[in-house]
Amino acid sequence: MHPRPERGADRGRQLRRPRPRPPPVPGRPRGPWHTAAYYDGTPVHRVQDGEFIQAGRRGTGPGFVLQDEMSAGHVFDRPGLLALANTGAPHSSAAEFFISFAPLTQLKGKHTIIGSCDSEDVVRELARRALADPANPPKIATVTIRREP
Repeated sequence: MHPRPERGADRGRQLRRPRPRPPPVPGRPRGPWHTAAYYDGTPVHRVQDGEFIQAGRRGTGPGFVLQDEMSAGHVFDRPGLLALANTGAPHSSAAEFFISFAPLTQLKGKHTIIGSCDSEDVVRELARRALADPANPPKIATVTIRREP
């Protein structure tokens, strides 16, 4: 069985399929950021038009950074990929993520891909709404992680 994160947004629902990834790094932090509720209510705070939307916990963050976990199969070769955002420096991911809506080959080897979306329409609608009213961005209402048989 594989976990299947599901994000409910202001408009629509997104299902994500986790991508195969290498084993976790020993000593990796664990805590509330690994639970679905940690991301409930987070706004779509950045839109790179034509490329991706970004959401997650901002500001001081969870007080940790994650080591990058990339492999040869982690390529931004299609829309709908869910990845960890970072500062641009290696091993600087924390509690923000982004979802692509175009192939982003320039990001190969720069971000850890952790899943994919079933519905690109929801991602595009969130981007449209965030661009239309930046003072009132749409929010990720709830996050649920389900396991598939």
